[in-house]
Amino acid sequence: MLKSTMRSLIKSGGAATIHGLRVNRLPVFGKDQRKFPLIIGYHRVVKDFESASQRSMPSMLVSTAMLEAQLDWLARHYEFVSLDELRLSGPSRSPRGKRPQAAITFDDGYADFYWNAHPLLQRKGIPSAVFVVSSLVGTDGLQVHDELYLLLAGAFGPSGVCLEDAGEKWLEDTDVDGVATT
Repeated sequence: MLKSTMRSLIKSGGAATIHGLRVNRLPVFGKDQRKFPLIIGYHRVVKDFESASQRSMPSMLVSTAMLEAQLDWLARHYEFVSLDELRLSGPSRSPRGKRPQAAITFDDGYADFYWNAHPLLQRKGIPSAVFVVSSLVGTDGLQVHDELYLLLAGAFGPSGVCLEDAGEKWLEDTDVDGVATT
């Protein structure tokens, strides 16, 4: 109860701040939005959000169902392109008369990208870029932000959270669409 109330207050405060600063009136949110590409970044894609949020930073997670819903919405409003296509499209960013362009990225190279997001992206024909932390490839090591979160969750959060339970295998030398991940 307290957690959901705090979450609601934080979201409301953020929305009020954005409105107060009039960020929603910047050109990228108005009629000129077609001039700017949209780049959406994800970190972790999990099958069960509730379960995964007990051992990982919830703000880094999206469920496969939510990812699919977001991709479907984006597909109705944007043309998916790779980061290379976005770079090559020139200063106008979107050819006249076409939908604005969007690129999808996944940061940190968590293995759940390969198991949960990649099949969905492949089925829908959506290009994406994966940025891998090469020093963690093939290990059970944690990134500093994951380790810090787990330490704080263990100290202040629900009991039973520990580093040993949270280790995620990072992408190994897996061939994804013909591109080696190392």
